[in-house]
Amino acid sequence: MEFKYSVQCVHAISDALQVVLDQAILTDAFVFGHSELYLNFSIQGEAFCIQLNCNYRAAFFLFFEKETQRMPGIKPVFQELIGKKVNAVQSVENERIFILNFSNENTLVFKCFGPLLNVLYFQNEQFVSMFRNQIKQDANLKIESFSKLNSANSSGNSILYKVFELNNLFEIDTVQAPSSILKLSTVDILEALTFYGINAIKKLKLDELKQHQLKSIKAKLEKCKRVISNNQKKIKIIEESVPYEEIGHLIMSNLHNIEKGSSAVKLFDFYRNQEIEIALNAKLNAVDNASAYYRKSKNRKLEIQNAQELIQKNTIEIKHLEKALLETEQIQQLKQLKKTSVPESNSKPSLFKEFEFDNYSIWVGRNSKNNDVLTFQHANKEDLWLHAKGVSGSHVIIKRKGSSGIPEPVIHRAAELAAYFSKAKSSSMVLVMFTERKFVRKFKSALPGQVIVEKEKTILVAPKLN
Repeated sequence: MEFKYSVQCVHAISDALQVVLDQAILTDAFVFGHSELYLNFSIQGEAFCIQLNCNYRAAFFLFFEKETQRMPGIKPVFQELIGKKVNAVQSVENERIFILNFSNENTLVFKCFGPLLNVLYFQNEQFVSMFRNQIKQDANLKIESFSKLNSANSSGNSILYKVFELNNLFEIDTVQAPSSILKLSTVDILEALTFYGINAIKKLKLDELKQHQLKSIKAKLEKCKRVISNNQKKIKIIEESVPYEEIGHLIMSNLHNIEKGSSAVKLFDFYRNQEIEIALNAKLNAVDNASAYYRKSKNRKLEIQNAQELIQKNTIEIKHLEKALLETEQIQQLKQLKKTSVPESNSKPSLFKEFEFDNYSIWVGRNSKNNDVLTFQHANKEDLWLHAKGVSGSHVIIKRKGSSGIPEPVIHRAAELAAYFSKAKSSSMVLVMFTERKFVRKFKSALPGQVIVEKEKTILVAPKLN
């Protein structure tokens, strides 16, 4: 049976504390994190601390023969009691409550109602303050309702408390459960509660962190699966639609049937043996409209390539995440959990400096060798490549998104970064060249980072990091 704060248990705590706190003086009292109460006592020069831990929707007593230091910035509680002597510790008849009576009619009431455990301070029978202010109804409790007090039990009867482990849970009882592992056997209920509380808190903390990590891994798994599903649908739509290249061929085969200024035309599709309606740009002639469809065909191939790469990357990432999920589920100790981590996304490399602008990814090489890795191993042919003209510096890549062109503001921002990560960063203005990655190549005797650039354009910008 898992340990509960029964009336008998609370009275046993009261009896034990009456002995321990004889001649005790409260030296400090403070709350850490709203859910942990510390009461430090000095007993004829020896330190003793009562800790109440309510972090995990449960309440645990911990008792230590040493002082717990209050960290800077944490204010004391029950300040009027500090320096006062404990006159008696008494339990309330038939209640899960015990009381610490201090000098000058000051009282601390310990209400041991499981998760609703609280400590209330009364002065001259008037409520002053309490440990857990969120349990608002406790402010209405009256000290006179605790009139039936029991004195400490001096009968000398010893009860053997056993702390054991069963199904990875620590439990405390007077009788050991079958098939359990005995961890501690003692007649000192304070020792039993402390041992039980420490281990129960560790288990609850492990469960909390473990569930948080499992949730994070599962969220990443779902994200990867969505990316794969969305890109599979995208590829299917593209493959099932009429290829832009074929539309271009149809227009070129019917130049004499297309009037300039038309926004659409119906032509016979000899690929499918049926009529097809083709949208046109009214500002372009037939040949230019065909050229536009040929360019779209090229971009569509790039879209399929990008979608396939995303499917492949996320498929690999799912394998890593599934392995991490299995390993996390099997963890039984907190130190093992701290050694594990949620795998980071593999959807983009972390080798380079990474920036985002208007939802476009901009990657910047870190050094000469890294520039080559960026340009020739991680950049697609249709990505935009930038570099400060005439000086050494980082290669910069703008990742192209689908078939659309890269907006001028994005190019300008990437150029600012190219200028900043160059030998000309101290200049007021820097000339930056840019072109598609496919027009950048190495030559035989090239040093790391050295390239030949074709079909370049230039832009004048000020070096800028942010």
